[in-house]
Amino acid sequence: MQVLILEDEPAAARKLRRLLEADGRITGIAGELDSVEAALQWVKTHPRPELIFSDIELADGLSFEVFRQWPDCPPIVFVSAYDQYALEAFRSPGVDYLLKPVKAEELKRALDKFMALTGKTKSVDLAVLRHAFEQLNSAAAPKRFLVRFGEKLVALQAADAAYYMVDGRVVFYMAQDGKRYPLDLSLEEVENLLDPAVFFRINRQFIVQVKAIRNMHVVSKSRVKLDLHPAHAGDTIVSKEKSPLFRVWIQGK
Repeated sequence: MQVLILEDEPAAARKLRRLLEADGRITGIAGELDSVEAALQWVKTHPRPELIFSDIELADGLSFEVFRQWPDCPPIVFVSAYDQYALEAFRSPGVDYLLKPVKAEELKRALDKFMALTGKTKSVDLAVLRHAFEQLNSAAAPKRFLVRFGEKLVALQAADAAYYMVDGRVVFYMAQDGKRYPLDLSLEEVENLLDPAVFFRINRQFIVQVKAIRNMHVVSKSRVKLDLHPAHAGDTIVSKEKSPLFRVWIQGK
């Protein structure tokens, strides 16, 4: 059985390969790809694998884009960092989901399920899966932050922030009226709580809301400078590493 791996985390890809190669039913790894673009090119020039193990978020977008453009797409086992309860929303015939880090017994269970379904219809409703994924992200996001501002406590709607920024060692919530409020969270923690369809982390210091972007300027082949509202005194530039994903995000893909 030939298996295709779609995974943009090298360590996770290596571990998955080792587990698959240790299973006697796997005859080979047909490919190991880390982006939507690479996968779409691969599909054009390679035979159809029997099974796909795929992360949901790849280096340049969601793996759903690959499967939507792949006629006669093989069955897929998704690999995700979501907990087991949330993953139940994704269950469908012929498809399984593994938690990161992948465990040998869970991988065996997924392969057992696939083998049991061999010869049966193994179609995937990708529209339903994508909607469920986005709903889970939205449901996980907090509705408000409660912060202290002087002698007052202020409830801030998380989705109403123009952007989040690091100043010194403190993360600030920048309101649309220009006021900023300190948060008792790291920028990584804030990023994990926000709706990724609305907010994007452009570099190590900023997470911006799409509506806060007034203008975009190309400053190099792989970097973009943003004009934000409210304005920020310093440069707000999308990092080289984030630029490919930013271009996908800004188009709403």
